[in-house]
Amino acid sequence: MTQPLPAGTLPALPTTIPTLPGLPPITAPAVPTIPDPTTLIPAPLATAIRSLFLPAAGTSASAAAVPCRRQAPFTVQGERTQYPRVKPSANGTGPVGP
Repeated sequence: MTQPLPAGTLPALPTTIPTLPGLPPITAPAVPTIPDPTTLIPAPLATAIRSLFLPAAGTSASAAAVPCRRQAPFTVQGERTQYPRVKPSANGTGPVGP
């Protein structure tokens, strides 16, 4: 007689998957080993990518963006507001617009 499993556990999976007569056995796919990805990129390209996406600290490229200028209020769907929000139409269909 089998014993119930403890709470929170799953039964063990079979180590081999049974096959049907006349069919080849099921095997796990061969996964190629992945080399170090840095060896796949030429050194000049890697340097260019680093300088573009990771600029040196203290340079103008690494400076924070300038603050946004406050804009005039917008009129959207008949409502004038500084921060417009698009609302669904009354009947749930139709175009969205001013």
